[in-house]
Amino acid sequence: MPDSGRELLLGFRRAEELHPGLIHESSYRMAGGTVTVRLIGHRLGATLTRALAHLSLPVISRTPDLLIEAWDEAETGVGTPVTRARDDHSTPGTTTVSEDGRFVVFEQATTQSVLDRTGRHIVTWVAGADRLTQYELGRPWHSELLLWQRDRGLLPVHAGFIERDGVGVLLGGPGGSGKSTTALVCMRAGWSYLADDYVGIQIRPEGGFTGHGIYCSAHLEPENLGRFPEFVPGAIHGKLSREDKSLVLLSTVAGTSLTGTAEIRVLALPRVVNADETTFRPARKAEALLRLAPSSLQLLPFAGLGHSGFETLTTLVEQLPTWWLELGRDREQLPRAVAELVQQVGSV
Repeated sequence: MPDSGRELLLGFRRAEELHPGLIHESSYRMAGGTVTVRLIGHRLGATLTRALAHLSLPVISRTPDLLIEAWDEAETGVGTPVTRARDDHSTPGTTTVSEDGRFVVFEQATTQSVLDRTGRHIVTWVAGADRLTQYELGRPWHSELLLWQRDRGLLPVHAGFIERDGVGVLLGGPGGSGKSTTALVCMRAGWSYLADDYVGIQIRPEGGFTGHGIYCSAHLEPENLGRFPEFVPGAIHGKLSREDKSLVLLSTVAGTSLTGTAEIRVLALPRVVNADETTFRPARKAEALLRLAPSSLQLLPFAGLGHSGFETLTTLVEQLPTWWLELGRDREQLPRAVAELVQQVGSV
């Protein structure tokens, strides 16, 4: 284990020994596996796992598929020689991989984590719960969980995902294409929400594909937030200049339907068009692949999609019905259009 990873583990153990009364433990069903999270610090326990709340399980006693441990230095008084908070959040975080690829260290301004890929263990130092960024609250352990999914044979894809009556619709496209709007408007109309940012894709042994979402969070620009007045009271606004969107934790919004896993039956490619009506039409396979691959490649730049990952993505596109979903100005038409699209696919 790298020195930084070893110090993180020792730091957690010191905090655990000194503050047993501050430990918060919870378990989750995530990406087809079980995850146990142990947090030290009352403020950390109250904030860091809210984006995972819809995946919650009773605390499990058996060994989980992944163990995550984190502690709050501000509340416990426990630091390490390798961790010191930076006030400048403008500097990009760093990722360091050990020579054998087993250990990956992720460092941000006020957090640092080590992922032991073989031991299936993440240890995280947090400078203080009140110093977590909006993104860290909405998508905790984002890169770590992406890589864990890759190690479990799943392919992380930049996409949204919704489901109703057993039919999962994968929403592919780059940022700003309308994935979040489509997912949220359809959720309000009775669809289950799984993701608006990335989905773990799993090839089913009997054929077909399963999609796994992790976070019940959405980041909305001010214009989009205004379209969902029910989100406004609980919206979390950013503290940093780059946090120009509002975070909504959907588990706190009454009447939402959230789930973590569904079968993928359709690939829809949202894009905003200059029209009043929302319509759909078939998309060529090459168009769909170009819509999915570039942004998916950027999810794990240090690991890369790899040949096998690109093959999985190509297989997904080749086997699924692929459609353009062209978003007109009247966004309330979206649920009807998606329902008609699913019905059209089912009738082919």
